[in-house]
Amino acid sequence: MPLRAILDTSYILPAFGIKVRNLADDDLELLEELRVSGEVEFLYCDVIWVELIPKVVKEYRRRNVPLRADLLEGVVRALRETASAVALGPLANRVAYELRRLGHVDMVDNLLYGAAVERRAYLLTLDSRFKDFLRDHGLDYRILISHRELFEII
Repeated sequence: MPLRAILDTSYILPAFGIKVRNLADDDLELLEELRVSGEVEFLYCDVIWVELIPKVVKEYRRRNVPLRADLLEGVVRALRETASAVALGPLANRVAYELRRLGHVDMVDNLLYGAAVERRAYLLTLDSRFKDFLRDHGLDYRILISHRELFEII
């Protein structure tokens, strides 16, 4: 059975041509090799678009380049072809609510974490502050992993 990892937005930004610090092209190629080989199954939640689209629009505006609708559609299609969509069930929403109650205001992160807990999957993220928040509150921070940690596990 493949290792399952839910994708945070940092791992989707490169599909829009947006570089992400600490995520090299070689890393992306290795992630794709792990997917194709069946060693890793990538998952995503549609809630990521709430966070992702504004980030992409902001970066394209900064570059003074319009975001083409066909590019956005192409990235959505590619994600659907290479990763499995997961719905946010009752446990994911409860976990997200509890994280918000504890003071973590990023609801997209909270929901993705809840989905990882619910699906018994990892959350592939570069967000070390979120990991620290979980650790500081005695929650399972070990399900948050970076691609480098994923490579070590595999």
